[in-house]
Amino acid sequence: MRKLMFFLLAALLWAAPGHAVIEEMGTGMLFGDNHSFNVTAPRGWVLDNQSAASQGVYMTFYPVGQTWKDSPVVVYGKAVTKEKEIKTVEDQVKSVVDEFHSIGSPNYTASRQPSIFLPDGKEAILYFFEGDQWGNYEAAAYFEEAATINYLVFNARNKKMFDTHLPAFKKMILSYKNTYVENGQVVDEENFKKLAAFAKRCSETPEGRKYENQFMDAMGQDIANYLGNCTSYLSAEKITDFDIILKIEPDGKISETYLNPVNSMSICFRGLIVNRQMPAHTLGDYYELLEIKIRE
Repeated sequence: MRKLMFFLLAALLWAAPGHAVIEEMGTGMLFGDNHSFNVTAPRGWVLDNQSAASQGVYMTFYPVGQTWKDSPVVVYGKAVTKEKEIKTVEDQVKSVVDEFHSIGSPNYTASRQPSIFLPDGKEAILYFFEGDQWGNYEAAAYFEEAATINYLVFNARNKKMFDTHLPAFKKMILSYKNTYVENGQVVDEENFKKLAAFAKRCSETPEGRKYENQFMDAMGQDIANYLGNCTSYLSAEKITDFDIILKIEPDGKISETYLNPVNSMSICFRGLIVNRQMPAHTLGDYYELLEIKIRE
């Protein structure tokens, strides 16, 4: 019964308001069916996940005191799926340059810069762009992932602003964290059911029930917040039920996650919860099943 009540509460908590924010040093998420990544604003910059949403841009940054519309410098995140025309960063760069040439900026150019390496060794491929008809200067940092090329774009209205704020952009690059493949395991529906059955057995022992109570006390409101955050980004037809299984290590870290189904809603939720510290335990291999039911 405790388990059933936990699922019901998770469903009811979806009514918590979405977390559309403008926050200094905030961490933003960009996600879709085949990508999910986080970026954090440096000191003096804000995350804004609402002002450009109508333009299809859900993760933007600019200096404190500015706005998305009027700031002389902005940063935003994008992702492109690897496909026939775009398979590499170089393909994507060429596509951007060709597009600017076609819309009236024949002098638009791209220049490769030294790569930036993240603390975990991940390479950010850096390009500078200039020569558009509006006098903008831009930089883009590209991160190659399995199915997509994720990237950050830094736009400045003139060279002085570009040079002044380039160090802040490089700090954002260093904060990049891919949450799509990291800690994400793919299994078919039959194996997902087997893992779900094992997770239920984990919570049926006296020790498991006690730990689940601790888990709910620690995570109940966060689960509501995460669901509210994800639903604030998505159109109604993409807000769906899903199940997620978390393998929680004795030290409280999540080492594996499994989704059913894999879609924008479940990917967003996984990206938010995967790095959350859970309560420690002494249960060995412990799997927690969350059945998220969306009800109005």
